[in-house]
Amino acid sequence: MEKIIVAFVVMFLVSSCITNDKGKNVYLDINNKVLEQQIIEYEKYTESKNKNRSYILRIYCSEINDSTYRYIIEGIIDPELIKMMTYHFKCKIGEHEVFFTMLAGIVKKDLGRRNFFKIKTTAFVDFMQNYFPNDYKYYTENKGKEMQTIYEPEMCYLTFVQDKLVKKEMRKGMPW
Repeated sequence: MEKIIVAFVVMFLVSSCITNDKGKNVYLDINNKVLEQQIIEYEKYTESKNKNRSYILRIYCSEINDSTYRYIIEGIIDPELIKMMTYHFKCKIGEHEVFFTMLAGIVKKDLGRRNFFKIKTTAFVDFMQNYFPNDYKYYTENKGKEMQTIYEPEMCYLTFVQDKLVKKEMRKGMPW
């Protein structure tokens, strides 16, 4: 029994010393190449609409049933949207980080007040500093007040059935 406990402690200590070579960022891989290609296409669309403006891509994920999944891709230029509906994990496609939000943890029509998960203020400030430097500057110069942005781009709605893309549409509105 002592050997098991010692082995467990040693494994814990060794694993806690392992660092990711990219700092704190851990990225998941996308297994579906069609989804990855659709994200790349939407990124080009977003880039064309947001020249010289900071933006990120967020993908909302939802399970319709055991074989049908919906992914909604949006370009975000307002970091406040991450505070309202935080991301749950990141992927890297080429040089771009893509943020994923699981809709199962989002309370609809609540704008983030009762969601199951929320981003800590320090993490949100770090997020702004890394991805939205102009908003971060405004935030620090105005004692925590956030810049308000009105922006509603078309989102790309992708429906997959048994891992095959069966429907794609571009439209505005909320992701549900």
